[in-house]
Amino acid sequence: MHLTIISATIGIAIALACAWYCRRLALEKGRNVVVWTLLGLFLTILAAPVLVLLPSAHSRVVEVSRPDAER
Repeated sequence: MHLTIISATIGIAIALACAWYCRRLALEKGRNVVVWTLLGLFLTILAAPVLVLLPSAHSRVVEVSRPDAER
């Protein structure tokens, strides 16, 4: 009985830590905070490395060609 409670507590603590880390990283990278917090909570160890490897949303630069641009 005690081992089950301890195991559940450790699992919940790990899930909350991953959710917090994913939330902090999503804020830093300009990603959707709610989605990444939930992914960190439910996918724990799997979501954090994916978010670490994703490029920042701010680094995406879109070039738009204008017809009146100099040639």
